[in-house]
Amino acid sequence: MNNPFDLKEVLPDYFNKWVFRYAVLCVIILFVFTADSNNWRNEFVYVTCPANAYDGCLIVKDQITNNEHFPNEWDGIFLASGETIGEKPNEHYFSFKSRTWLIVAFAFIINHLLFMLRTKKLLPQRRKK
Repeated sequence: MNNPFDLKEVLPDYFNKWVFRYAVLCVIILFVFTADSNNWRNEFVYVTCPANAYDGCLIVKDQITNNEHFPNEWDGIFLASGETIGEKPNEHYFSFKSRTWLIVAFAFIINHLLFMLRTKKLLPQRRKK
């Protein structure tokens, strides 16, 4: 019995391995860039008061969800709206996951465009048994 999830058998010559190899290379380069821009650190301890908090925020250690790394000297500090205490990672750190998915999506789109150019068909055809 044939495996229905074997894509090489179901859709022969559809996937271009070089497109996905370059996509993996781009994700690795993105990872190195993101890690280097944050000084190769992964754990950051910071507290941010939301910008829409008009009265500010009183920081209480017992109300912080992940407080095992929370310094005791921050307990009871008042922050104005939009203010941050501690070292916050840059925007690349927060955008890594969405950028990775964007690279994967572009790899699938480029793969399909290459298939269309190579076979002059819009959609791949299943192999007949």
